Amino acid sequence: MDTMKIQELEAKVQENPQDDKSWFALGQEYFDSDFKKAHSCFSMALAQQPFDAAYRLNRGRKSLSLDSFEEALADLSLAVRLDIEDGEKWHYLGNAYFFLGRYQEAIDCYKSAMERHRRNVVGLEAPAIDWIWMAYMADGRPAEAEAFVKANARPDMFVEESDLSYKKRILLYAGYTDIDTFLSEVVNYDDDLDAITELYGAVNYYLYIEPNREKAEEYLNKVLGYEHYHHAFAYKQALRLRAAFDKEAE
Repeated sequence: MDTMKIQELEAKVQENPQDDKSWFALGQEYFDSDFKKAHSCFSMALAQQPFDAAYRLNRGRKSLSLDSFEEALADLSLAVRLDIEDGEKWHYLGNAYFFLGRYQEAIDCYKSAMERHRRNVVGLEAPAIDWIWMAYMADGRPAEAEAFVKANARPDMFVEESDLSYKKRILLYAGYTDIDTFLSEVVNYDDDLDAITELYGAVNYYLYIEPNREKAEEYLNKVLGYEHYHHAFAYKQALRLRAAFDKEAE
């Protein structure tokens, strides 16, 4: 977060509240540090330009961060209609459906995202493959999950550096990496966000591939033990799973 830039942008929007570009830029500055403030800034940008696809995408993403999944669904549904060829918008729409428990609709969105990523030649397929696998599993369709990940995960597939954690996870699900190697050599414990994302892959493994409730809970608790990045999707999923386990135990 650039404090001087924030001060400059705050002055701009106070002087001209109709400056949608400055509201959007201010939201981007707050994006990773103050989700409510970022969401508010994107709302102010949308008040001026309600049909801007980038503004819709970013407010939808902050609604996801704030666990406002219905609001996210509303913004991201419009975002994909405004920019139907952007795979990223389809992916986040899939996330909104996923967290609402509407798994087939999530799968359809992630597959649409994959189609666009391939057409646009961008290395963003790994997260979509991972979320499709999880949606099939959550929907009680393990055979489809296994078939899909084995058909689409490849050790030589290109991914953006920011999505390397998802590639590591899908290679685990597809059987290219064994769980012991994954935990001892593959997980990047030096980066908290990577560790949260990758360790939740181990939770998935012990939930669905080699069912072991004790092991699943062990790695679930490791994920929940991190002090930062609680907005990460893996952390959100860990919280939901912890709540489900606790409810079972009542």
